[in-house]
Amino acid sequence: MLNKLKIAKLIKSLAIMAVVAVIAFEAPFAHRDYIRGIAEDNSVKIIGTNGSGTGFHVRTKSGSVYILTNRHVCEMEGPLKVQKYGSLVTVERKIIKKYEKHDLCVIEALPGVSGIKVGGKVENGEHVYTLGHPRGDALNVAEGEKFD
Repeated sequence: MLNKLKIAKLIKSLAIMAVVAVIAFEAPFAHRDYIRGIAEDNSVKIIGTNGSGTGFHVRTKSGSVYILTNRHVCEMEGPLKVQKYGSLVTVERKIIKKYEKHDLCVIEALPGVSGIKVGGKVENGEHVYTLGHPRGDALNVAEGEKFD
């Protein structure tokens, strides 16, 4: 179970995420296919009775793995079922915590997933990738530079 200090650290580490997960890499020329592979391995579709959303397995500095999504995704009706993209198997998962201020929600991870390592603060001009499944469609990977 997460205590309040761990939750605060998790939220501080993950506040960069808004609608999609943003990943910055130290290696400035990370290959797009490599990024796509990481995203495919760690992304999930979250299904409620009245819609669906995207989530990503993330790994904290301590090694704990959770699914991170937007808070509004966790407010869908019915039990939340999680499905790895490319799989037909859905598994019901519990919501651990919702954070209205940051529009974030933390959900139990699926077993055996390593998660995307949560990095530090992203500075202006750093190379970043945005990952997501808009409207439940195929994985979309876009790249660019971070600017406020």
